[in-house]
Amino acid sequence: MKQFVHHTTDGTIHSLVTIYGEHKFGLSLALRPGMVATEIETIKFKSETPDPIEFTEFTKSHRVPVANKPASVVKK
Repeated sequence: MKQFVHHTTDGTIHSLVTIYGEHKFGLSLALRPGMVATEIETIKFKSETPDPIEFTEFTKSHRVPVANKPASVVKK
């Protein structure tokens, strides 16, 4: 299982994506402009199958820590 969080550059969470599949399984999701996808460690919710209210509470009470400077690309 892999979990990704879609968030803005200031760390505000907009959605959580959980992918269940084989180890080599991959998936690409389209992001809205200004959004970033970050793979995170598995989130443990209160129930095994969390409801939308639990997801909403999580996104309101958590954020993704982001660097104060934008990422850059450097030559190898």
